[in-house]
Amino acid sequence: LWFFGRWGPSYILPSSDEYRENTGGMLSAYSAPETAQPIVSFCTTLCLLYFCHWPQEKEVQDESTKLLLALAKKGAFVRLLMVNSPSFETIAALHSVCASLRHNAAPSELSTAMAAIGGDLSIDVVRGYQRLPYDDRAKVLTCLVVACSEMSNEKATAMLHGCMKA
Repeated sequence: LWFFGRWGPSYILPSSDEYRENTGGMLSAYSAPETAQPIVSFCTTLCLLYFCHWPQEKEVQDESTKLLLALAKKGAFVRLLMVNSPSFETIAALHSVCASLRHNAAPSELSTAMAAIGGDLSIDVVRGYQRLPYDDRAKVLTCLVVACSEMSNEKATAMLHGCMKA
C-alpha cells in the first residue's frame, strides 16, 4: 500500500508539468487512460479487499485511504478512472449500505439495507466493511466525495448522491 500510494500519483497519467520529459519508459507506460485504467482498478481492488477483510488493522486502513485519496487528488482524469472501476463502485455501495448501520446490527437490518441499495454485494463483504471503525469509514467517505467530485460525470454524481443519501 505504501508503495502504490507513492507510485500511483507519480506514474499514473503524469502531466507535462510534473516532468520535463515524458517520453518513453515508465512515465509513458501509464500515460494514457487505456493503460492507466487497469492499475487504477488494481489499486481500488486492493483497498476494497483491505477494507472488507482487515477492518481492524489501523495502519492498513490508514494506508488504504491515503492511496485512494492520493489517486483522487491526482486530477479529473484519474477520478474518472476511479469512478469507472468496479471495485470503486463496490466501495461506494458498501458505504451506502453500512452508513446507517451499527457494528452490531442484526442480520435482518443488514438484509434490509442491502435490499435498499441493490447490487450484488455478498453478506460477508458487507459484514467486513461494517466492522470498519467509524473514523475509518469517515476517511473512506472523504475519498468517495473527492473521487466523485466531477459533477459533469453522471456516474460520479449518482455515486456521490447515493453516498450522501445514506
